[in-house]
Amino acid sequence: MSSTRILLVDDDVTVLQALSTKLSLLPDVLVQTTADPTAVLKVAKVFQPRLILCDVDMEPIDGGTVMQELQEDKATARIPFVFLTSLVDPEQIARNNGVIGGRRMISKQSSLKDIIKRICLEADMPLPGPGLTTVPFPHVPKP
Repeated sequence: MSSTRILLVDDDVTVLQALSTKLSLLPDVLVQTTADPTAVLKVAKVFQPRLILCDVDMEPIDGGTVMQELQEDKATARIPFVFLTSLVDPEQIARNNGVIGGRRMISKQSSLKDIIKRICLEADMPLPGPGLTTVPFPHVPKP
């Protein structure tokens, strides 16, 4: 059985480290990270992830531009893409069934358990046992 590949994109290295550490504990998951949004297309072509989780608010290009670049390339256009953001609170995302403005999103303010559940759903992975979701995700304040 091959590993589920997840690409995490965020210019905040703390978020990348925390989330990749937890996701790496999931069975059969391989995580690749990049803090450089301009490198995502190249990394995605080489890594071939099952899911891309990408921050919205980054420099020098934002998550929307990253998504557009991926969608315009045949090699990456079909990879599921979910925004990871602190711009929208978890309750608002939940009320809208995980979609804001027509885009799938996960709030950085969500519990780690909810983030992992959403990632598993989006990547078509089984849910983990209870032990993997007990360590808190680093607090990300609202902008």
